[in-house]
Amino acid sequence: MKQGEFFWMSASKSKQLKAGTLLSYAQTIAGIVIALIYTPAMLRLLGKTEYGLYNIAASIISYVNLLNLGFSSSYVRFYSRDKAANDYKALARTNGLFCIVFMVIGVLALFSGIVLTACARLIFSTGLSESEYVIARTIMAILTVSTAYNLSTSIFSSIIIAHEQFIFHKTVNLIKTILSPALTWVLLMRGYRSIMMASVTAGLTVVADTFYVIYCFKRLRIKVDFSNPSAAQLKEISVFSGFVALTSIVDQINWSIDKILLGRMWGAAYTAVYSVAAAINDTYIRISTAISNVFIPRANRLVAENMPDSELTGFFIKIGRIQMLVLLPVLLGFIFFGQKFISLWTPKGYGEAYIITLLLIVPATIPLVQNIGIPIQMAQNKHQFRSLLYAGMALVNFALSVLLCRRYGAVGCAAATAVSLLFANGIAMNIYYHKSIGLNIIRFWKSMAQFLPTAAVTSAAGYAIMRFSKIDGWAAFIGWGAAFCAVYMLMAWFTAMNRSEKQIVYSIIGKIRRGAKG
Repeated sequence: MKQGEFFWMSASKSKQLKAGTLLSYAQTIAGIVIALIYTPAMLRLLGKTEYGLYNIAASIISYVNLLNLGFSSSYVRFYSRDKAANDYKALARTNGLFCIVFMVIGVLALFSGIVLTACARLIFSTGLSESEYVIARTIMAILTVSTAYNLSTSIFSSIIIAHEQFIFHKTVNLIKTILSPALTWVLLMRGYRSIMMASVTAGLTVVADTFYVIYCFKRLRIKVDFSNPSAAQLKEISVFSGFVALTSIVDQINWSIDKILLGRMWGAAYTAVYSVAAAINDTYIRISTAISNVFIPRANRLVAENMPDSELTGFFIKIGRIQMLVLLPVLLGFIFFGQKFISLWTPKGYGEAYIITLLLIVPATIPLVQNIGIPIQMAQNKHQFRSLLYAGMALVNFALSVLLCRRYGAVGCAAATAVSLLFANGIAMNIYYHKSIGLNIIRFWKSMAQFLPTAAVTSAAGYAIMRFSKIDGWAAFIGWGAAFCAVYMLMAWFTAMNRSEKQIVYSIIGKIRRGAKG
């Protein structure tokens, strides 16, 4: 095969990027719509206790993913380096080395999951009854198998992303997003419970990962060289990935330790309330990552091509402004309408989820609008500081969570997370971006400040709606929500958006019109 044929492309990179972005948002929108319909039904069918059990068990097994050790995230960097040098033999050896690493990780994951499942009684302490313990342990066993398989094959997902084959990757994710709740819904209606939920999740994970493997060998025709694995390269990859792994550990602690603590101290029912807030927060994060993920290869390429700091800053600001345009109405909307939304969306007894959600999403907004800075750091091999900073943040978060959870329950856990995130992301990381990465953070926040008039007027509209209107059902909620969004879009168009951002809107409208005519 000729070198020029090595990288199979079903479409141009530009089309892949645009289609990948659209599919990412299709997946995000589908996830939101499904969650709106599926989650309240699931809460009613399962009840607080069993829904909480599922989330506790899933949170524990999610720690097995830490065995990834950052290798998945680091692959794109090493791929970009070999690709920039047009060294296809080196790339084949890199593929082989990563495959060996992930096969070993998969075996370790299976063993670790078995150990965690065997020690479930010790983990849960006295927080669960005997029947609840049996259910949780069964869920853990099922998820262990799918997690081990996912880790052993995760290199192939990274390969697809590195090749910028977003259409296939995002399509598989979209199908999985739709099928998972659909199948679970059917089974719940037939009387099955949380164990079957875990089985559906595990099965779809295995199927999706298998498709990635087939695609890499059949369509991308990747080359894998297992001969003479380089110890020096493994050391280089391990050093780089080690700090990525540390960050993953921190993220895992920050976003899942609260559920485990609540399960031990307060029981599964309290975990269910927190899990509703966490689900909303996860959706908020997915909205952001749907944008940033498709730009990761471009960020790596810009660094590999030694683009000046001013151009990297421009790229950083461009993606950040798009993030802000999308996230700001969601944030403001939840501030004013979130309490009413939760009362309509969930059964009685979940009202506390409103304040918990606010404590999670408000501080999370800062790192989300700066998401693209993470692959820039990694491409520059300057991600060590973030990893160490987040390690310190995790310790603070854990200590505060233990103290506050005992007295304030779920709200206390969320408050501990909020304090940690604000310090690490709002202050420390911004200083690091400016001083060490070469990104002009002052210029970044000046650009973000252009959204203040939009935020102010939209907030006034949100307050007026909640103060003077009566929202007593979904019809009124949707109607006033649409009015709120209209105010935001008008203000953003005339006071915040620049010419290039408006051009994106014009382009989307043009494509919709052409599609309608065709």
